[in-house]
Amino acid sequence: MDKILVLVRHGKAQTRNQDIPDEQRELTEAGRRALRAHMPLVARRLDFEGVVLEPAQIWTSPAERAVGTAEELLASLQNEGLPIEPEMRPCTSLLGQNEDMFLEELRNTSSRVVYAVGHNPMIEDIAERLTGVHLPFATGGMAAIRISWSAHAAVEQEPDTRLLWFVQGPEAKRWKTLIEMEHKLKSANETVHKRLISFLADPSDVETMHKFRVSIRTFRSLLAFVRPFQKKGQNASMQDDLREVVRLTSRLRELDVLYAELAEQEGIDQGLLSAVNIQRNDERGRVYRQLHGKKVRKRLSRVSAEVNRIEWKRQYSWGGLPAGIVQKRFNGMVSDIYARLGALHIEDAEETHTVRKRAKRVRYAATQFADMLTADAADVSVAMEEVQDSLGALCDARVNVEIVDDFPVVGLSESALRDLMEFYEKNRRFVLASTGGIEDAPRG
Repeated sequence: MDKILVLVRHGKAQTRNQDIPDEQRELTEAGRRALRAHMPLVARRLDFEGVVLEPAQIWTSPAERAVGTAEELLASLQNEGLPIEPEMRPCTSLLGQNEDMFLEELRNTSSRVVYAVGHNPMIEDIAERLTGVHLPFATGGMAAIRISWSAHAAVEQEPDTRLLWFVQGPEAKRWKTLIEMEHKLKSANETVHKRLISFLADPSDVETMHKFRVSIRTFRSLLAFVRPFQKKGQNASMQDDLREVVRLTSRLRELDVLYAELAEQEGIDQGLLSAVNIQRNDERGRVYRQLHGKKVRKRLSRVSAEVNRIEWKRQYSWGGLPAGIVQKRFNGMVSDIYARLGALHIEDAEETHTVRKRAKRVRYAATQFADMLTADAADVSVAMEEVQDSLGALCDARVNVEIVDDFPVVGLSESALRDLMEFYEKNRRFVLASTGGIEDAPRG
């Protein structure tokens, strides 16, 4: 009677560790994800080849990594609607690497289709024994073999066989890249929530607001980096929610910086400091109420829900993400910065701000995704910080000019007004000196 044997090498497992018995080594998260993407493609091939004739059995080595692989195989076959018995059969001959025992069990089973999930070298050895061809099974590799035993043949007589197909296993490291990205995004999201809690617990501490803003900026930079790989709608939605939250805090941060810079001025009018402090405390109260409100909670809850179910574009969810593509993305962002710097007209306030902001994005990406990038990522991070610093003083001076322009002066003493205008002129002169005396282009 003809039978179909589908040999399956287990997926990518934990590395050998003296603290973990070999049989207890499990699939890595990347190994399981790779199988989940790979198995349905093989299952469809089985159906196309007409291999699945009746409900099949899955035999598996009792080792954890093999059982995990068998579970993924069972789920894929069921999802594809292919006939499969729901109970997997532990097979000690697969764990013990006993080829003769395994083939005898296969010959005696009533099932005509058997998936055997095991380990090398036995999987490769038995494939070569049956087909005469050496098949290099990587983790997750599969081969289908048609086997014909004569009813009257001796037990020791080898059956007639034909290799139907061989499918190499997936490269688990491609999914490892996606998983590492997901972990970084989740960590960034957790940091945002921790920083928000810190601000709400002590809103008078200027640093709690600053750290909260940095946490959102970092998170948004990571989202910007993964944008080509993530589904467009989800990425845009997460960015929109985070942007709207951080916008609520911009005025407060500007007033905090204004107060700190004025306080450093020797002989500054105390009435001016008091007026600025009143403005920033009023703003702090407004920001506190908004960050404590339902709208912000709803936005951040949406982001948390999305970050726990990141949707990658189909070519990456099914094929993984090679490290080379990640590096290419990073190199493209770096090249964009230098191209923008080369074409930058410093009097263009909007573009100057954009270049500085994008340099921050690259720096955060270089730091957070360093393990996925080449060794020079650290040097790039330093270079991007230099770009930030070179443009930072100009951007800050422009913000100071704008905020003083809008500052309410009713009730200020002559001394306070004089000090405020001196501060304004100092920043305006710096802007003009930086731009060669050219007035700023209007911001869009």
